[in-house]
Amino acid sequence: MTVARCEGGTDIVNSWLGLIGQSDPFRKNAVCLVARAAGASESVVRAAVDSHTRDAHLILERAGAAGPPEALACSILGRPVAVLDDPITALGEFLAPMQDQCLLAVVDPNASTSGSDLQLIAQLAGRYPSIVAGVALTEELARRVFSDVRSRWQALLAEGVVAVTSSESVPIPQGLPQTALAARRDLIAQGASTATIREFDAIALARPDSMNARSQYESLLFGILSGRLETIGLFRLNERLGFKFRKRFTEVDICSRVLGLAIEIDGEYHRNPKNRQRDREKDALLREHGYVVLRFDTDELTANLNSVVSSISKVVRERKQKLWEKTP
Repeated sequence: MTVARCEGGTDIVNSWLGLIGQSDPFRKNAVCLVARAAGASESVVRAAVDSHTRDAHLILERAGAAGPPEALACSILGRPVAVLDDPITALGEFLAPMQDQCLLAVVDPNASTSGSDLQLIAQLAGRYPSIVAGVALTEELARRVFSDVRSRWQALLAEGVVAVTSSESVPIPQGLPQTALAARRDLIAQGASTATIREFDAIALARPDSMNARSQYESLLFGILSGRLETIGLFRLNERLGFKFRKRFTEVDICSRVLGLAIEIDGEYHRNPKNRQRDREKDALLREHGYVVLRFDTDELTANLNSVVSSISKVVRERKQKLWEKTP
């Protein structure tokens, strides 16, 4: 998937074209289209894009004259040679042979974002399945656009509205440690639910040696992983495995059997030498049974939650890749 992100305004399509040109699959398709139209090799076209000689300009000009998709391909490569009367149709024709590629088109609102901009975005998404369009709307702009839904493009956008938690909707509780503020901001930026943010606040305010502190951290991290597209449905909380550790069945705080990934959350109890040794033995046993083990201290979850989730996501991607490679 290619993400093209730009600000609102009257030049949305042109902004996207430049951003699309930074994506290898789309750029390769543009080179191929221009080469075919100009009767030149792809290597010659790639050289022409980076050159400003007369011959290079003639190659691009010849390709651009072949039709709207070819002219648009030149624009994607950063060398516009013609003004497109209907950029939406041209973009659709360019994307038609690339159904396995998805363009996620995101627009950030600003003062110049208007109803006509949103109409253009809705038309693109409605006509071409390979374009998934997203618009970040302020509350004021959303009220203006959806106060009177009369047209199809308004209905299309209205169907996909997702309310995102803002920092104002969940006030910062008094006494929240400074070390927890960055992680809290990350949660809000990622669209975490109000319930998840309140749960984070509760554990950040709790005494670290309290009886239920560790289970609260486990619940918080499990909730975040369960709400992410990449990890939804992969993990189980307090999963009991089919082999024993010190005469009891091995239990993992957060576990994915399918990926062979065990996540352990360490609170105060784990910080003395005797219990650390126990953790090392447990980790060794899990590895013997094919599990990758990730351990995080409770302090990490309040101070560096985003980093913790990123670390887990990285391992999830690696384990999925290995799983796919084994699949016949």
